Amino acid sequence: MSVLIHLNDARARADIAPLYGPLLGTWRRALSAYTVEELTLIADFLTRVEEGFDKELGPHAD
Repeated sequence: MSVLIHLNDARARADIAPLYGPLLGTWRRALSAYTVEELTLIADFLTRVEEGFDKELGPHAD
């Protein structure tokens, strides 16, 4: 059985944007405290952690 879902972009923006707008501002302020090099290091660390979890526990469902 398959399910096909179509996103109503206008409705999604109207419903979701008010909820996530302030959060995006918070994320941007947090990220601005780091250099590109530091963010690259953090991303590499998180990727390695995820790979370790996948190796030990099995891959997550995408």
